[in-house]
Amino acid sequence: MNLAATDQSLGELNDLSSIELQPLPVEVKVPVAVSCIKPEQLPAKPDYESLKDNDNTPDGTVVLHITRDFAKSLPYQQRLEAIVDVCK
Repeated sequence: MNLAATDQSLGELNDLSSIELQPLPVEVKVPVAVSCIKPEQLPAKPDYESLKDNDNTPDGTVVLHITRDFAKSLPYQQRLEAIVDVCK
């Protein structure tokens, strides 16, 4: 066994500066928010009369509009709550 040759090859192994290292690919999982509600699942928003221009409308009529709007809003709210409950 030639010790000089062995010492020379070990010296080459210790000289790591000449070795070009390539980075290894790394898989990274990134959490992404995904909506559990599809747009086609959303109910149509009611047409609220009380949100329209009521500047010249008598107070009693405005109160009736608010009462009707409240009645329209209940089924809409219930459907929205049911859709949101699925996401919990």
